[in-house]
Amino acid sequence: MLKMLSKIFHKLYAIRMKLTIKSKDFTIICNNCLAGVFYNDLGLKFRSPTINLFMYPSDFVKFCLNLKYYINVELTEVLQEKYNYPVGKLEDIEIYFMHYKSFQEAKQCWNRRKKRINFDNLFVIMVDRDNCSAKDIENFKKIKYKKIFLTNKSLEGKEIFKIEGFDSEEQLGNIISYDKKCRYKRYYEQFNLVNFINEGK
Repeated sequence: MLKMLSKIFHKLYAIRMKLTIKSKDFTIICNNCLAGVFYNDLGLKFRSPTINLFMYPSDFVKFCLNLKYYINVELTEVLQEKYNYPVGKLEDIEIYFMHYKSFQEAKQCWNRRKKRINFDNLFVIMVDRDNCSAKDIENFKKIKYKKIFLTNKSLEGKEIFKIEGFDSEEQLGNIISYDKKCRYKRYYEQFNLVNFINEGK
């Protein structure tokens, strides 16, 4: 019952987000599924290739620092038996397509969505996961696009935002799950993504 109520209230909250977002033509480049969840909440077309996948921190930062270059590199398959989902590669960057059944499907979605990128209204979100290092964070700050680093740590920097609820953990947990303190919102919504898109801050 509580879970059902959370979903109902979240839908109402999502309607509010739809009414307050100023632009529908924006691109979010993210190192995990968060971008896709946000687009879904707003009922918008995916204008980013980084949907339903994840990259390790160092690869993600490298990708964002040279975004226009890597976007034009052909995605190739990494033949492996370690994971039960496809893995792709852009030269020296690996991408883990954990929500795709095949590499062919992943590549088709990647190629289709990368054509929708709006480089004039682009935002980068990095979630503190997968053993993100201090060096990764410092390099993240060098990214030229509007950006935010979501973390559970108390760090300094205008690009940093702390998500509450994961203080006892080494990294952020599942921030697309519902916040225990505010059950109609997800953890990631502690950060005002609509305002981030609207105002770039």
